[in-house]
Amino acid sequence: MKLYIKINDISYIEKLDILLKRRWTFFKQIENNFDIYPEFKANILSLNELYENKEIFYETQKQTLSKLIKGIYFGNDYCEHLITDTSEIKKAFSFAVENKLNFVLTLPVLSENKIKTLEKVLKETKHFLKEVVVNDYGSLYTVLEFGLKPVLGIFLTKKIKAAFIEKVSPQSLKKQEELMSHIEAEILEYREFFKNLGISRISIENEPIDTSFLKEKPYFYIDVYYPYKRISYSRACNIAGIFNDIQKYFPVENCMKYCKDIGLESKDNLFDIFQRYNCNFKTQLKLNLDENLIKNKKNRLIFEIFL
Repeated sequence: MKLYIKINDISYIEKLDILLKRRWTFFKQIENNFDIYPEFKANILSLNELYENKEIFYETQKQTLSKLIKGIYFGNDYCEHLITDTSEIKKAFSFAVENKLNFVLTLPVLSENKIKTLEKVLKETKHFLKEVVVNDYGSLYTVLEFGLKPVLGIFLTKKIKAAFIEKVSPQSLKKQEELMSHIEAEILEYREFFKNLGISRISIENEPIDTSFLKEKPYFYIDVYYPYKRISYSRACNIAGIFNDIQKYFPVENCMKYCKDIGLESKDNLFDIFQRYNCNFKTQLKLNLDENLIKNKKNRLIFEIFL
């Protein structure tokens, strides 16, 4: 299995060395005295989890995390108003080239209104792009028209999941876990449809799934996103609704993008759910990777540095 990192914002590239360090001294100093943003806590704890499971991608015990990264997934894949512009893509690609890393562009779920924006971006970047993560069918076919290789993102790889499974009774937990261990890609017709489009890579989150289908033709490869789980997604944005008196929760054309600086969290934090952009998240810090995922070197763990 190969290790990739996911970067949502160009500013994180400049801080990458800091975000890849386990700052335990700093964390222990503040964890009992301040409310910590979930991403800060997740970043530190997930780094520790990766180091403790270094046999997944480490060739030697002495290699550091930064030396094992094979590529970058770049771009916000949540809100269409945050689709990455050409100048940022070029900066991120230059960083990848300088550091001898593969580069993959990620796209959010796009409405029909934003396909023209995507076409403009791809016209200006298609000469160096290879793979593009897509999360809707309009983007999928647009990427194919430009001769690029699509990867099915989280929103196109359907799976039942629960926000509060840890709260259910022990009697129903086993049934719930069995139900949620299956994904659409197990269906032969599903894999054949996408294989005919030249697609053989799909995305899942860090949850236990039945991976037996990976041994069956047509073969597929897996991207496992870590450490965040997307609990719910909507075109209605609570953050936009707080500040937008005209378009309210649905900023169709112009969005002030307050979500780049502001997030929402549950007051009592009962279920550890928090909102960034127009999506609700939980963290899943313990790695859930079986042998079918780990042994295949074409599978990837996509470590999301920071939301």
